[in-house]
Amino acid sequence: MAYLLGYAYNVEWWRISGDTSTFGTIYEIDATADPKAGEDQVRLMLRNLLTDRFKMKVHRESREVEGYALSVAKPSAKLLNARDGEIPQLPDWMSRPPSDPAVMEELVVAGMPSKGVGTIIGRRATMLQLTESLQRQLSTNVLDQTGLSGKYYFGFRYSTEDDPDVPFPSMFAAIKEIGLKLEKHKGPVEFVVVDRIEKVPTEN
Repeated sequence: MAYLLGYAYNVEWWRISGDTSTFGTIYEIDATADPKAGEDQVRLMLRNLLTDRFKMKVHRESREVEGYALSVAKPSAKLLNARDGEIPQLPDWMSRPPSDPAVMEELVVAGMPSKGVGTIIGRRATMLQLTESLQRQLSTNVLDQTGLSGKYYFGFRYSTEDDPDVPFPSMFAAIKEIGLKLEKHKGPVEFVVVDRIEKVPTEN
């Protein structure tokens, strides 16, 4: 349910609070939608389903949250502007790369190929997509203050823990290598608060 709510409202798990009694329960949804429906429409359909079948009631509220702001540190050749008709090669250190790099276009993919090592790879991706990925890794708010409105290719490896045997810098140092920086920031973040939700859905 935590995943369903996160997808329905397009928020990370840490931005959902209130009645969490169903969050660890697993449900199977068998539904169809118009193939032409956009993702926002599908999210709305799921919200309507949860409201109808689980008698869900939610509200939104803004809270001051300690987080980070992503900004430009200095121009870097490791942050490539996307150009029409050009698809750069994937990083040679990527674990299990797809045979066709085109399948990763317009995505930011985070991974953990080995103990203590994290990776983030962006392919024709926006800075908003990068901040959303960073939010998942850091479990807190990350605000895009880069002023970069284009799409970019980038990739970096970082240490996920303080381990001298991991030959990579911290996430914060690794981000600087592609010309960006993460700094502490406090600001308003919208939360989805679940006021009521049934554990057992109504019958089909």
